Amino acid sequence: DEQLLAEIDHRNIRLHEKVTGELVNQRYKFGRMLGQGSSATVYEARHKRSQREYAIKVIKKNDDMNDDESMATELDILKNVHHRYVLCCHELFETPQCIWVVMELIRGGELLDVLIEGGVYTERDAARVMKQAFLAVSYLHSLGIVHRDLKLQNMLLTEKDRTSDLKICDFGLSAQIQKDKLEWSDKDEVKKYHGLSDKWGTPQYFAPEMLWKAYGPQVDLWALGVVLFQLLVGRLPFNASTNQELFRQIERSPDHLKKLFAMGEWNGVSEPAKSLVSNL
Repeated sequence: DEQLLAEIDHRNIRLHEKVTGELVNQRYKFGRMLGQGSSATVYEARHKRSQREYAIKVIKKNDDMNDDESMATELDILKNVHHRYVLCCHELFETPQCIWVVMELIRGGELLDVLIEGGVYTERDAARVMKQAFLAVSYLHSLGIVHRDLKLQNMLLTEKDRTSDLKICDFGLSAQIQKDKLEWSDKDEVKKYHGLSDKWGTPQYFAPEMLWKAYGPQVDLWALGVVLFQLLVGRLPFNASTNQELFRQIERSPDHLKKLFAMGEWNGVSEPAKSLVSNL
């Protein structure tokens, strides 16, 4: 009805937003707010029919949101990733003004919080966490996904317990490498790929290749090395008051790590564990 559509336009009623928003509210009962950022708010929610609990991330499409290309990449990844150790998306609703991402509800919090509250990990506990992280990252790389921001804050635990499952989250800075640019079954080819150039992520976790603006999936393995370092001794391997000094440490990592391994905090750590940190 042209007259009705004209009246809707005249009153500035965002029909698509209202209909989709009503659909979300028909399906889910929203609970307490779990967190809030510049463009997104996360709520606890319950599916009205199944009574299953979820977390719903409500993203407002405003100036604080990631650019359109990054947002499209993140949503595409969320729709296609299904793995035990990766935070999964259950449903996705989108309008020109807003996005509702219905995700698993994770109660354990960030791996960073667990580390701060409970102190450094034993090698046995660290091995279990890292095995799950390696399996998740191997899966992501098999799909051509480079996370680019792996860190303790983007690794969640299903419960506040060191024996619970790990979940890798937050694909806001991730990249998808097209299948025609790389043969993913050839692991040597994957290791050599350096077709990405954007310097995105968290500087303390940057790999040297990211500083040189020529990198690929390898940067995720470097970041896991930084994570393992923190689990074993409770602090970052690369940390400085300026990015210039920080990047100098990263580029000279073999000498820098050699000095760190000589410190007393590493006395109780086995040689195989140190070797894994160095190789990553």
